[in-house]
Amino acid sequence: MIVVKNDKIEYLSDDIPVGEVLFQKETDYLVLTTAYVKDEYRGQGLASKMLEEVFSYLKENNIKVKIECSYINHWLSDKKLYQELIVK
Repeated sequence: MIVVKNDKIEYLSDDIPVGEVLFQKETDYLVLTTAYVKDEYRGQGLASKMLEEVFSYLKENNIKVKIECSYINHWLSDKKLYQELIVK
């Protein structure tokens, strides 16, 4: 589950925050700057699950994004479903 806050999107697993995507608000889009999973939860595929939920939310709400995080760029490389959200 995700929780959208002022400058981040938290990813919860069993109501425990395990990761987050940090962003900056621009006029017409969000700039995604960092994707992070806490050390003790790494290696379980949670970053991918987190980004899937985040981008589903963004798509449902037609929120455009610019990506400044190398991990998110890599994750998006084969996700055609979300390419329409990307601001170049």
